[in-house]
Amino acid sequence: MDPNRLRHVFHPKHRMEPLIERFGSQANAYRAVLSAAQAALDEGRLNRTSRGHVDETLLNVDGIDVYTIGGLVRDGRLTSINASRRKVSDP
Repeated sequence: MDPNRLRHVFHPKHRMEPLIERFGSQANAYRAVLSAAQAALDEGRLNRTSRGHVDETLLNVDGIDVYTIGGLVRDGRLTSINASRRKVSDP
């Protein structure tokens, strides 16, 4: 797991502490978000752009609301995801 990706996703401004507490580490929390996002993609609840990126979408990750704020899809699989517990438009 890329440490820079984890540092970015789990920056305090994203308010992801409840996920770290629930899953025990940043890496485990990231995997849980990626898994939930992949399920949403497979079910058609996550919009994919023509360039293979994903739009902002509200997900529920083990009872915790998380917004996808970007990600990359290759061959139908999410290879990375950016996420936050706050909407991009929130201060």
